[in-house]
Amino acid sequence: MKGFCLEEENKEGKNAVERELEETIVCNGLIRHTYVHLPPGCDMSKTLPLLIALHGRLGTGKKMSKQTGFNAIADRERFVVVYPDGIKRSWADGRGITRADAQNIDDVAFLDRLIQSLAAKFPVDLAGVYLVGHSNGGFMALRFSIERPRRVAAVAVVAASLTDDLAKRLDSATKQSAFFIHGTADAVTPYEGWSLPGGGRTLPVEEAAKAWATACGCSESPEPQKIDQAGINPRVFVKNYGSSENENQVKLYRLEAGGHAWPGEPEGLTGFGEKGGRHEINAGEEIWEFFKRVREHGIPRG
Repeated sequence: MKGFCLEEENKEGKNAVERELEETIVCNGLIRHTYVHLPPGCDMSKTLPLLIALHGRLGTGKKMSKQTGFNAIADRERFVVVYPDGIKRSWADGRGITRADAQNIDDVAFLDRLIQSLAAKFPVDLAGVYLVGHSNGGFMALRFSIERPRRVAAVAVVAASLTDDLAKRLDSATKQSAFFIHGTADAVTPYEGWSLPGGGRTLPVEEAAKAWATACGCSESPEPQKIDQAGINPRVFVKNYGSSENENQVKLYRLEAGGHAWPGEPEGLTGFGEKGGRHEINAGEEIWEFFKRVREHGIPRG
């Protein structure tokens, strides 16, 4: 465990727990790296929610921390946030188009081991593990949530959707709430879906959200809502799929003319494939509010 920032001092002048840490985990013979951020005044005897944030293809864990702003949110809301590195700056999400997929990396096993390792070293609440991903990381987050439904309390993805293969594997065991955020002008992961080189397809985002909602018992025909706020351009349309039986929720933010960048990220971070307009909503804040609702209402997992 290697720290990459100076220790803070508490009010008594003593060194506090180091809050920025680099962890290494060996999985299937590979050394994997991940970056851990703890909130200030972290009491190692009291458990906190865990948010795992997966970067997009060509990204890194450290870049994901800068894109999302989750560290500041974690400090305010008091949760542990972790940014793993994928192999060759990618994740084996099952689509067969990344370098990690080409190397047959078992990233499902890695994320499973990561959660266990973090829970053994940090004050992590295993009933409050939340998974978020951008682009390739979003596809990986959806895959892990379907293959390990009892590990994740809720999932959120930006610029990612379900493949038809994953959609077929959705069933009643998938009871995590899910949040999709996607721009209609995203040319890297098109909103209307696309065919994969090796066969199969990625579902249109609205079809993916509806499939997830059906699997976890939510309503199938939500009323779309429009977010009208000064300064927001493009427009945001929201679909909420709710359930009175188990309180699961699936939410979709459709960002009109939004591109591939993480909404709210600092300028200049997304250089890969950026098409369409940037967006003024803060995806990190919106996602944590969604996860916080899941936690406060005790929404069940699979």
